[in-house]
Amino acid sequence: MHTPNVDEELVAVATEVARTRCRGDNHTMAAAARATDGRIVTGVNAYHFTGGPCAELVVVGTAAAQGAYDLRTIVAVGHRDRGVVPPPRYLFRGPARGPLASGPGMTVAPCRWDDLGGG
Repeated sequence: MHTPNVDEELVAVATEVARTRCRGDNHTMAAAARATDGRIVTGVNAYHFTGGPCAELVVVGTAAAQGAYDLRTIVAVGHRDRGVVPPPRYLFRGPARGPLASGPGMTVAPCRWDDLGGG
């Protein structure tokens, strides 16, 4: 089913990464981001007893390592068919604080959360 405002390809890519790459307790979330040039960059979280980086932060770093500094859309998906998960609040604290907060036109998650039945 097509849902308006959703980057369905990005959700599908993140879902596939979660299904095929997240194993055990160390990697439980996958994320995918679309750069302004259309590239899709993916990553998974890295659990550490202090918390470790979330999948979204891994994607931001991976994108930068590939020269993709301008991200348009990002989505995180939980392994074991948990579906789209809202991003951590610390990523978006004000225009100069979170790593994703200052991207002009950045879409957080693939759509409005309620488009996916999130409330």
